[in-house]
Amino acid sequence: MIAIPITSRTVDGALKDIGAACKAGADVVELRLDYVSGLDEAGLRRMVDAVGVSKIVTVRRKVDGGCFSGTEKERVGLLLTACRFGVDYVDVELDVDFSVFRDAGVKVICSYHNFNQTPGVENLLSILDACVLKRPDVVKIVTMAKKYSDNVVILDFLEKAAGKDVNVVSFCMGDKGKLSRVLCTRFGSFFTFAALEGGKESAPGQVDIGVMKGILEVLV
Repeated sequence: MIAIPITSRTVDGALKDIGAACKAGADVVELRLDYVSGLDEAGLRRMVDAVGVSKIVTVRRKVDGGCFSGTEKERVGLLLTACRFGVDYVDVELDVDFSVFRDAGVKVICSYHNFNQTPGVENLLSILDACVLKRPDVVKIVTMAKKYSDNVVILDFLEKAAGKDVNVVSFCMGDKGKLSRVLCTRFGSFFTFAALEGGKESAPGQVDIGVMKGILEVLV
């Protein structure tokens, strides 16, 4: 599966990109609410209602590589409002209390991001175990590729993670990590991410959907 993040700064721009993402063949659309300025409930409902495929809602904090600078109470409130409007997944970090989202009837993606490096396989497996203890529906472990061999580390990790009783998403960020973004689903990643087009990436090294689909079609 391929997920496309929506990174527009306005609701109208997001609605346009949501339509384009669905038309481009996204299996999943991630609503990056931390990118949208002046978002109110009416705008959020319009965005959620516009997605015709599976929906992830994310409000990433600045400390975790996102744009949100409000309080944690405000962030959780925004996520819960999106849940009320009808999303499939909430993407949050390991330090967040998942129970409020389970009570809201949505699935939880537990995310770990390392923007500095790609740890070794054993370290990645330990991070996975820590995430699994909180019983999420999906664990997403994303690291920065400092060298091309880091792609091999992530793909090896995915193969070793296959025995865990949880869906795992994992790949490398950065220009040197593009290979893992393309190949990760072939090694067991639940899904991968692709940008709608150049300039609309939500993380460094994100390949656009046209290129991603073209490569995957060749690999089949």
